[in-house]
Amino acid sequence: MKAWTFLLTFFVFGLNQANAQKPDSLPPIESLTDTVGNFGTDSFVHHFGEVSQFDSRPLYKPMVYIGSDTIHFVRAFTSDPHFICGYPKGPIVPNQVYWIKICMHRMRRVGPSRKTMGLQTNTGERFNFRIIEMITED
Repeated sequence: MKAWTFLLTFFVFGLNQANAQKPDSLPPIESLTDTVGNFGTDSFVHHFGEVSQFDSRPLYKPMVYIGSDTIHFVRAFTSDPHFICGYPKGPIVPNQVYWIKICMHRMRRVGPSRKTMGLQTNTGERFNFRIIEMITED
């Protein structure tokens, strides 16, 4: 029975991941007005409301670096089970918009959820995203 549950979970997770789409275009820099340090985005806090435990579509966040020197991200950090699964690996240049991909894993986690995750740069600067949601059984 556990093997079937695992296979079904794996199938649903994979299906939802395959159906998730990154937006076709980056938003204009002017729309990324929520700032922390040298970084801007549309919002660092996300209230999803009620979300099914089977919804594992990723969240794509636009991010702009508004500093003056080129930097690099050196690590992502998280409070499990959501995590940053995609971010620029090369140089981050000022005034360019990049995508940050946040992956969701809600299986068997029903109830209120508050997660924090973020990125750290080679200069030691960090910024966080917060995810707040109510995970439902359906």
